[in-house]
Amino acid sequence: ANVTPSIDINNNIIGYYSVRRMPNKSAISTIESLYSDLLRVEQQQGLNKGVEMLKNFCKDADKTYNELIFSLQEAK
Repeated sequence: ANVTPSIDINNNIIGYYSVRRMPNKSAISTIESLYSDLLRVEQQQGLNKGVEMLKNFCKDADKTYNELIFSLQEAK
């Protein structure tokens, strides 16, 4: 989901606008596998090791996290 604040003319937040999209079905197996691996590592070695693993996953794909997610959404 993408959440953006709605602002009045005085720059006060008066609400939020949220957009969600359906995931690309071909990306689901990749995300499920990654999530399973991250969960296992975090449970066994702690949250920081999970973060490190995710960073390495992105590095191996030669993408930032956002680029990785967008590429999975665009995959066919």
